[in-house]
Amino acid sequence: MKYVYLIPLIAAFVCVIHWILLPDTRYRLQSFQQRNKDRISDGIRWIIAKLVPKNGKIYGFYEASILQYSKLSVEKLVSIKMTLFVMTLCVIVLVKLTNIHINTEEIFGKFDYRADLIYEYNSRIIDVSQALQQEITYFEMALKVISKPMIYGEAAEEIQHKIKNLIHEEDEVLLQPKDTIANKIYHRIVRYHSIREWDISLYIMIALLFSFMPELYLSIRKIFIKADARRELIFLKRLLILNGSIKPVDFMEVLKILIDKSKYYKKILQEIEDKNKKNSVDNCRIYNTYIRNWKDVDLKLFFEKLDEANNYDFDQAILNIENEFRLQRREEIRKVRKRIEFIHVMGIMGFMLIITLLIVYLIIPWMQLYDMNKILM
Repeated sequence: MKYVYLIPLIAAFVCVIHWILLPDTRYRLQSFQQRNKDRISDGIRWIIAKLVPKNGKIYGFYEASILQYSKLSVEKLVSIKMTLFVMTLCVIVLVKLTNIHINTEEIFGKFDYRADLIYEYNSRIIDVSQALQQEITYFEMALKVISKPMIYGEAAEEIQHKIKNLIHEEDEVLLQPKDTIANKIYHRIVRYHSIREWDISLYIMIALLFSFMPELYLSIRKIFIKADARRELIFLKRLLILNGSIKPVDFMEVLKILIDKSKYYKKILQEIEDKNKKNSVDNCRIYNTYIRNWKDVDLKLFFEKLDEANNYDFDQAILNIENEFRLQRREEIRKVRKRIEFIHVMGIMGFMLIITLLIVYLIIPWMQLYDMNKILM
């Protein structure tokens, strides 16, 4: 009969499994889960729309800076941040509750908990369990009388005096002096109330800091992949020239090729494709947001060329990209020439320095052979 309480638990478990495995109940369960999932998703989307409006500056900053080379959308990132925030708060609460439980067990179960040096009782106590029981009995009585505001509002001596007044037994019956018991109970009460303090602002601050971990990761990742993304942008421009030179030209077909070959800019190009397919969006305004929000000059120019190819003249856009490549090539040639000139200047200066050191090294032993004072006289 020791484990008789397990019988209703096993019966309930069997009934739940039977209900889940039956076809009609399984269908009801799936539809119930889908309805709840849709409601939760709609609620999360509504919260994200309120926190980060799609036409706001924060949305544009995240899209253009933080998520520049990422496949994540702003809504997905905000949902991850919310999940991290809630999970961190839950972990903090669980840790706090665990600490309260551990410290409470120590307060009620540890005999040598804490006492001031002048109140320590050094005599040997034969029955420690009985002494602890006496102390805990008066501790529970003191908890009903001494509240948390009294701990922080009154002096320790006054509170210990009130605890002593609660001890009605004679000194011969007590296994410890009254002063020692009162002092130990005082420290137990202080600890009992202090571990139950909840610093909500601190916990929210910690959870907020943890929620910014995705931004930190994406910012560090952005540093390492920036060079690869720049090379990919050059590759996309060359693809635009190559596929746009074959007549007849269809911008949407060329855009699909760019999306297929892209890695870091796939999300942006897919957004441009989706907006082009919507009749409610003006094609001339598609690229204005990207040009306004993004800080990279090369990427701004790429959007300008896409806008020109999409809405004006594809051939002129290709010609402008070719001219841009020519200007970049000339700029690179000038940089190489400047670097070569700098290397030549540094080489000449280094050669002159080496000659000077050699001359000084050869002259010093020769000058040491002569007495300069005699020559001057």
